[in-house]
Amino acid sequence: MNDEQRRRALELCDMVHRVIDEGPDSWQAVFWVPIEIGNLRIERIRLDDPEQRGRLPNALNVAWRNRNVLTVRYSRDSKPQVRHYESGEWERELEFLLTPGHGRAQ
Repeated sequence: MNDEQRRRALELCDMVHRVIDEGPDSWQAVFWVPIEIGNLRIERIRLDDPEQRGRLPNALNVAWRNRNVLTVRYSRDSKPQVRHYESGEWERELEFLLTPGHGRAQ
């Protein structure tokens, strides 16, 4: 993955967080329940040690039509790490969700 793809992936990750923040309050409150909006599925997941259920999620995963298109891992020690990114039409759907007066996240 080159720097431009990494930058775009992190930009999209910020947009996903905006969709969560601007959506219903329940999206912000529940960590382990996936959010489904049309063909998009947003999940907060635990990477590296998924069996440790007592720990909070440390990554964000976005799927489009049952295919993972973005995974970003967070760490206290470093910047977010893009683990997986596929460009595609899902990006336009995400942008539409944030369009004032048009998106479904309002």
